[in-house]
Amino acid sequence: MWNEWVDLVAALAGLAAVFFAIVAVRQASKQAAENMEALRLERRIDFELNVLSQLAEYNEKGSNVFGADARVRTLAGMLPEVLIPLTRSAVSLPSTPEADARTQQARPGASEARESLRNEIADEIYEAIQKRLEERK
Repeated sequence: MWNEWVDLVAALAGLAAVFFAIVAVRQASKQAAENMEALRLERRIDFELNVLSQLAEYNEKGSNVFGADARVRTLAGMLPEVLIPLTRSAVSLPSTPEADARTQQARPGASEARESLRNEIADEIYEAIQKRLEERK
């Protein structure tokens, strides 16, 4: 009789060990997926920050965003329209209606309107950089 109880306890302990092993494997898989997603997001943020820094540099050096070369258009196209709508609109990329209306106001205008738009674009890029830095934390 004693041997039967020992066998039963051993079998139950074996089942418990299998159960806990399955739970551990599932938890490890879940954590691995979460880590991969966090790594993907971190890489995306790094990429966007690099593109934003290049756009900021161009905006500082350039005097007219409307005459932007293909490189600036390509850089702006790499970022989502919700992140830099005014910049995208200034280089004739799909953007928000508000940004399109704002750039249309500055297109035929005097250099003061264009300079004002350039300052707004600089502010937009700076805000986008700050937003991505906050997401990194």
